[in-house]
Amino acid sequence: MQFSILIPVVKTKFFKESFESAAAQTFDDYEIVVLNNKADADVSWVKKDPRVRYFENDEQLPAPANWNRGVGYCRGDFVILLSDDDALKPECLTEVARYRRENPDVEVVRFLLEEQVEDAKARKITPPGATVETVDEF
Repeated sequence: MQFSILIPVVKTKFFKESFESAAAQTFDDYEIVVLNNKADADVSWVKKDPRVRYFENDEQLPAPANWNRGVGYCRGDFVILLSDDDALKPECLTEVARYRRENPDVEVVRFLLEEQVEDAKARKITPPGATVETVDEF
């Protein structure tokens, strides 16, 4: 499997939109890993999607510890971390796969992200193209 989309869930205000953006990818070789970090509402309905692997924490973990736990559940060669208040463009995985083929030495890429802004009606959208970071910078 090429990609795992990891969605660690605590806040559920925008989770449905985040999940739907992961499920709407135009690329086929991926799974969605949902890690319920003691979310503020039930999100187990995602288990109906056959691409989903669903896990729950017994206690709420700090974000970095939760991300690390979630990465451990991922089976893909590459992990896309999708926060529960962000969304992916439908072509995101297709574009990341192309970018990875062209730049095999890159470790971390932020790409085609829409951030759902809680106190505004508009979404914050990153500019086209990739933002490249090292693992340490991420």
